[in-house]
Amino acid sequence: MNTKLTLTLDKEIIDIAKAYAKEKGQSLSEMVENYFKLVTIDRRKIKPKELSPRVRRLRGIIKATEKIDYKKTLTEELSKKYALDYHSVGRPGKIEVTPTKPCFTALDLSLAYTPGVAQPCLEIEKNPHDAFKYT
Repeated sequence: MNTKLTLTLDKEIIDIAKAYAKEKGQSLSEMVENYFKLVTIDRRKIKPKELSPRVRRLRGIIKATEKIDYKKTLTEELSKKYALDYHSVGRPGKIEVTPTKPCFTALDLSLAYTPGVAQPCLEIEKNPHDAFKYT
């Protein structure tokens, strides 16, 4: 059963709260109700498996033409979400390469890469077991 509640609040607070509610796709009444639910949770008896009024209003508005495996669909969508979060959040890249030899000067780089890398490659070509020694 719904009932009406009148509140007297600062206009600026109401304007900010309305903007926030709009961003979240909720009404101000829903936000206030959710807040009251949060602060009164230890005083209320929660009925198991009871749908919230918001969910009850949505029930039955979409008619499926075929049987849907909700668990499978949910798992697939959550996998997509977590995969995208994994790859987009934080520092770019997945693997980091750090030098094991000094790499501060142009000479260091020329020893590590061209032309310096040619000599170990030639030795490995002569003796493939040297790959463990030089790489």
